[in-house]
Amino acid sequence: MGANSVSGLRPSWLLTPDQLQIQHYGRDRTVGCELLPSRYDRIVEAIGGHGEHVERPEDLGPAIARAIGSGRPACVNVTIEGVAAPTF
Repeated sequence: MGANSVSGLRPSWLLTPDQLQIQHYGRDRTVGCELLPSRYDRIVEAIGGHGEHVERPEDLGPAIARAIGSGRPACVNVTIEGVAAPTF
């Protein structure tokens, strides 16, 4: 049985570190929160697995079906939108 993964990609240290830093330190202290996008699907392809990159919700189901149907270890890399963290 192959190993499969679906990864939600919001390129930052946490899903919304910028919001947490803004809350605690102010808008000018969000240095280093955002990262460049990583294509984990391409890493899996490079080592012989099946990789898919998804940007639209309607493409997710077919991408997962292709990943499972490939019979190889697979990664479906999904770009997600970051939302503000709740504040208490």
